Amino acid sequence: MSDDEDFHGEYSEDDFDSIEEESLKLLESKKAVVENADGTLRCPFSPNRKKQSYLYKDLMQHAEGVANGKRGTEPAGRHSALAKYLKTHLSAKASPPVQRVHKLDLAAPQRKDDMDLLVWPWCGVVYNIDNSKRCETGKRVGIGNSEIKDYFKVFNPENASVCWGPSGHMGLAVVFFRRDLIGYKDAQAFEKHFIEAGHGRRDWELANQRRHMGTGLYGWLARKEDYEGRKEIQNDWLLTKILKESGDLKDVVMLVQELTSMHEQRVRNLRDTLTAKNEDFEILLHEVEVARRRADFIKEELGKRHKRELEQVKRAAQESTVRHARVMQEHNVKLQASMELFRRKCKELEEMEQQNQVDKSRLDVQKEENQRHLDMINQQSEKQRKYQAHQVMLIQKHEEESKDLAQVIQRMTLRLAAKQQAEIERQHMEEIEESKKFAELAESFEPAALASGNAEELARELKEVRRKLAEFEEQMQSLTEELETGHTTITSLSNKERAATDELEQARKATLEILEEYPEFGAEDGIYVKSMGEIDEAPWFRECKKRYINADWGLVCKTKLSKWTEKIKNPEFHCFKTVQVGQEDEWERKLDENNKDLLALKRQLGEEVHKSVVTALKEIEEWNPSGRYPIRVAWNWKKDRRAALSEIIASLGNAAIAGIKTAPPVKRRRLSGT
Repeated sequence: MSDDEDFHGEYSEDDFDSIEEESLKLLESKKAVVENADGTLRCPFSPNRKKQSYLYKDLMQHAEGVANGKRGTEPAGRHSALAKYLKTHLSAKASPPVQRVHKLDLAAPQRKDDMDLLVWPWCGVVYNIDNSKRCETGKRVGIGNSEIKDYFKVFNPENASVCWGPSGHMGLAVVFFRRDLIGYKDAQAFEKHFIEAGHGRRDWELANQRRHMGTGLYGWLARKEDYEGRKEIQNDWLLTKILKESGDLKDVVMLVQELTSMHEQRVRNLRDTLTAKNEDFEILLHEVEVARRRADFIKEELGKRHKRELEQVKRAAQESTVRHARVMQEHNVKLQASMELFRRKCKELEEMEQQNQVDKSRLDVQKEENQRHLDMINQQSEKQRKYQAHQVMLIQKHEEESKDLAQVIQRMTLRLAAKQQAEIERQHMEEIEESKKFAELAESFEPAALASGNAEELARELKEVRRKLAEFEEQMQSLTEELETGHTTITSLSNKERAATDELEQARKATLEILEEYPEFGAEDGIYVKSMGEIDEAPWFRECKKRYINADWGLVCKTKLSKWTEKIKNPEFHCFKTVQVGQEDEWERKLDENNKDLLALKRQLGEEVHKSVVTALKEIEEWNPSGRYPIRVAWNWKKDRRAALSEIIASLGNAAIAGIKTAPPVKRRRLSGT
């Protein structure tokens, strides 16, 4: 679809007409000013343009260009109204028509210029080339085109052509120069060289009349007489033929005028292109600013939504824990009922064995099979019970560790407060000692006034402060011991947490092995094993089969898929970049959408194949960025996330219960003759 189709599909003609009518009213009411004070014109609908002074024809060209362009409905409608306003109200400012000039009755004088018509592109004629040698057939031979060009290389020739006739080499050649003024300068230097050497055109004509050419070369610029030919000169028709095939007669003044006109036209075209590009750049700059503001708004909204979703995930995790405990209890009850059912069936089999001795061998075989099945169920139930007990133990450990950490933090806070209080008391005691010293000093000066009261009171306060300080030191000693105990406890809890994490990973590994061996156990709950970082092959086969019809598309698909698999595993394949998000110290690794390899893959095989590779790259970056090989994890396909250990255990329990319920019944064989 073209740009015009996009433009008319996005906007309607009613919008265009309404905008044009409103803009025309603004212009007619003089609210939108078009005329400047100096008599020039301006565009009131392009205030950001640097140029605000136009002639009538320039402003009309600008208005019509924007009205017919693809900048949107609003700019097109406004500039269309401006064009109508200029035609209706300001047509008098257009350039006045050229008035007719009356001719004189007398005949106009005519100028006669002796134009020196030259062959263009510039050509040089070379005569008297040595052709005295003959070949075996008797024809004359001489130097060729490349030797002539190399001989005159100081004059920068572009090419050279030697004349050959029925008798062989004619001793005549044409040298071609560049088509511009620099080539003309080289051609003049070529002719001047021969004139100064006494071997120019006139010298050649005199020598030709005397029938004595000598051994030197003669040369000059090709002109009209060379182009049209001279009958009195032998073999001149060969020169005329070459010149007419390669060029035409031109005057130097005519060529300069043509080149000047071409240059002026090129300058005008470049000026118009630059003006259009500036206008497009201003519009693009405005669009980029609008897009940037919208991106900032979207980023802020995404941050708020992320916070809300995080809170919802936390609440959902708490609810899932409670729900999991309830489901596990229900599964235990169902498992006990199933085991009781199997015990009753075993008892019935024993009674059947006593009643039917003839079918004893068959009953023994069936009994052994049922016993093996029961043992398998018992093993599964025991494993289920161990997993449940281990998970409950992990939950209890995490709760106890959280409580212990909270108590340690509280004790450390109390210790810090006590230490601060002791420091305050120590400062108070120092102030009291200073006060006592000051009181004793004052008593020495005024014994009558301070003999009885102030010193004794300060001594009592000092004694009380020292007692409190001793108590605080004892508390500090106790808190120090508690802090050391807390550090020991924290170390022990950290070790226990690491051990619990290792046990949890071992449990995940064991459940993953069970799901890999028995994938049907998690089928009902949508839990399967997924390889994170592995490319989905389905879109590759579809696109290659569709695009490589005439080739072996299967081999092409496997080759391309193998190449991209190795590229994903290669740590030197840099397709991620670190970008700043939010604050200055917040960074995030994101996929580089402008990676040339990914863009080339998208152009070659389409969007679905590109999406499969991008998904594999994001998974390998999330799950195994250091090793860069696929990691197999248990995946909940219904919720499209990694399956929790509780979900895997619940699924295995459901599968075990379903296996008990669907166990094959024991069939009795009829006795012959009964």
